[in-house]
Amino acid sequence: MISTPGRPLEAEGWLAIGFPPSRMFSWDRPNSPETRTERRPSPEDLLPLIQGISDPRMDKLKRWLINLDYWIKDARDRKGDWHRLERQRAHLFNALRKLAVGTEVEYAGLKDQTFEIKVMTNDGELPLESISQGTAALLGWVGILIQRLYEIPDSGVPPLERYAMIMIDELDAHMHPTWQQALIPLLKEIFPNIQFLATTHSPFLAVGRRASEIVRIRRNPLTKQVVAEAVEHDTTQMGVANVLTSYLFGLESSLDYDSQRDLKRKRVLSVKPDLTESEKRELEVLSEHLKFVDATAMFRDPLYQRFVEEMTRQQESEAEPVKLTKEQEELQRQMTQDIVAKLMREKEAES
Repeated sequence: MISTPGRPLEAEGWLAIGFPPSRMFSWDRPNSPETRTERRPSPEDLLPLIQGISDPRMDKLKRWLINLDYWIKDARDRKGDWHRLERQRAHLFNALRKLAVGTEVEYAGLKDQTFEIKVMTNDGELPLESISQGTAALLGWVGILIQRLYEIPDSGVPPLERYAMIMIDELDAHMHPTWQQALIPLLKEIFPNIQFLATTHSPFLAVGRRASEIVRIRRNPLTKQVVAEAVEHDTTQMGVANVLTSYLFGLESSLDYDSQRDLKRKRVLSVKPDLTESEKRELEVLSEHLKFVDATAMFRDPLYQRFVEEMTRQQESEAEPVKLTKEQEELQRQMTQDIVAKLMREKEAES
């Protein structure tokens, strides 16, 4: 039995590319340019992600940039259509300038003898291999994507407007927070018809998203299995600290570890009915140290203070601290409502 073509990606003609977390250039350089070719979508576009290896296409991207330089010169000499070739390189560096917010990255030429690609950066002219890791990682996968969009046979649709699916592990790798904040809106602007499936540990990428855009991956503490969960609430108009302390990331606080420890200790001492002299001194020291940290000191409402005390007692009675899983967050919300209702009844009785 013969099937032509025999592979689904080739049969459908849809571009799907996978990128592993390791995306860096080596110092190896090509020793000659290549002839122009067209390549249909194929399983090889996904292999680096599936294999979990350092992406070998990063160095192939250098060859593509070298090829473009020679193809443009040859087309000019032959009075051919060199504009389309120059647009490929222009699209790559225009996209990079947008995504690498505040960073200057321009193509500066090629050394014919050594095939060294030069780029102009904020630090001056550098070999491509010497640019920062964040810039290199971004240049690498965006460059490979644009290269493949141009390599597939012409369908009459502008290359950057073609449909494709991109799967990328650790999208935020080596990226400055400023870049991360702007990354997703800018990707939508540059590649309007591409679907991105990406993993990340960064709250900067999770902020400002619709619930339908996020899937939370976690390990179930009971079954020990990794599960994927739909998200019920948008993260639009949420700050990074709020996202970190939501069930998406599960941090108890956005404070540093030592401050969290001291704050817990202060609250324990604050609700203890009989303090020893040493505990009183400890509480005084902690109160002075945390006067600009502890939110309870910013409120003078006695009802709020009693609420904090009651919550502290509840948490201290637990065998383990409350972890902000989705189910436990709902349980904590219910517990909070019960405590508030109890305190309101007490306040009404006192008055």
